[in-house]
Amino acid sequence: MFKGSARRKNSSVVTFQQPLDDYVANVEGKLEIGGGFFSRTSSQIRFTSSGWLEALCETTSSGSVATSIILNFYLDNINGVLQFADSSPGNFMATARNVTLNTRTIKLTGSAQRFDSGWQNFELNLDYNVKNIEGRLVWLLNPHVPY
Repeated sequence: MFKGSARRKNSSVVTFQQPLDDYVANVEGKLEIGGGFFSRTSSQIRFTSSGWLEALCETTSSGSVATSIILNFYLDNINGVLQFADSSPGNFMATARNVTLNTRTIKLTGSAQRFDSGWQNFELNLDYNVKNIEGRLVWLLNPHVPY
């Protein structure tokens, strides 16, 4: 828990506290700033060939539940570079190949097709944008760390 106080422009002082678990994770002994960190409360994580991220996610009341989220809805391939889709659904799986998920690092890797028909490799840490909220995988629209 990060606690402190700050002075406003009008000279009044406010106190605050912010749980750092939502923003910082221990990744193999190194602190990393990120977003959702769904992998800390999920198991049996996998990525399907049709673009679904699936996991068994913990809840506070009923143990764990199976859940999934389709990443194609949130990601676009723009000339070989994965970007957040401006409007849903995105298209990245239609122009990607060899897409795999390293379940130890939670990094999605593969190649995305460029306009010149060449291919560009990509790596995307899904823990930065996906969060487990009571057994439901949710895409964070405003991640704390850009790719």
